[in-house]
Amino acid sequence: MLILFTPEQDHPQEMEIVCALFEAGLERLHLRKPGANKEVYKAYLEALPSKYCNKVYLHQHHDLKAHFPEIKLHQRNQDLPNENFKAQTTGAHSIDEALEKLEHFEEVYLSPVFPSISKPGYESRETLSIAYLAAEKRSKIIALGGISSTTIEQAKSLGYQHFALLGTVWKAEDPLEIFRQLQMLV
Repeated sequence: MLILFTPEQDHPQEMEIVCALFEAGLERLHLRKPGANKEVYKAYLEALPSKYCNKVYLHQHHDLKAHFPEIKLHQRNQDLPNENFKAQTTGAHSIDEALEKLEHFEEVYLSPVFPSISKPGYESRETLSIAYLAAEKRSKIIALGGISSTTIEQAKSLGYQHFALLGTVWKAEDPLEIFRQLQMLV
């Protein structure tokens, strides 16, 4: 499965691209706009065709779930612990941390698996191989960071089955074409 994170800063054709990617088979969108206020998040959700809202995970302003009950929630590390809501996903930066968080969340995004495309200089200090884990656990840990057409095969050999995209899509000249290429590799 391919999952897309929104760019931190608005892309000039972002909504058009997101909708085209959903039409092409995108299964999830993580709405992540650090520093954006609640009104920005709400406007984004209102602009998105309602048929896609059940595929959106919010990183902030979780109280918008009251207005958009079909969305899902992602709990950022800086918000942990938080007993006020139940998020489906969260992030981790080591395999041990990911395994610990799987006890409380449905899925964990493990990053950075490879040097980040969107954040130069952001890379892991170790190889984040999950190939040794049982299939059930591997299916709940999602590779994030540096996923591209040149790294996805290596990510699969490290045990990942699901891949989160950010820089490889948003920095591409043709985001839809890049997404389609990656679909063929998954």
